[in-house]
Amino acid sequence: MSKFPRGPGALMWRAAVAAALVAVCGASGCGGGSAEVRGVGLEGRTGSAHRPALITHVVLVRLADPAKRSEFGAACEELAAIPGLEFFSAGPPLEMGRSNVDTSFDVGLCMSFASQRAYLAYLDHPLHQRFLKEWGPRIKEIRIFDVLDETPS
Repeated sequence: MSKFPRGPGALMWRAAVAAALVAVCGASGCGGGSAEVRGVGLEGRTGSAHRPALITHVVLVRLADPAKRSEFGAACEELAAIPGLEFFSAGPPLEMGRSNVDTSFDVGLCMSFASQRAYLAYLDHPLHQRFLKEWGPRIKEIRIFDVLDETPS
């Protein structure tokens, strides 16, 4: 399902994906900054350069029917109830008119886990499996990025 370009355009595509990660995580509070960090388990925390957890899981989804964006977003919110999540955020791309930012997805998710064990438990959780079964056939394209941050927080 994922498409990763190779050749001359690959570097620009990677830069666009990195910008999308910043848009999804940065705009949602996933990456820190001096503003209040919002997300499951992080309410009320403030400070700069907050690191949500060891593993950050970023998912960018293009739906077969973009008109289902709100319905898909509501279904994504149910994933926040899965135990082991340190942080969860979901939303549409941030449109700022920047040509180098890839906004070619309908919904982005950013979530963090304190350990690989917690991440694997999330992947196997019945809510996640039900979500995949229900929405998998309605996804046109999906890009998944897992970031390991071993820097002490």
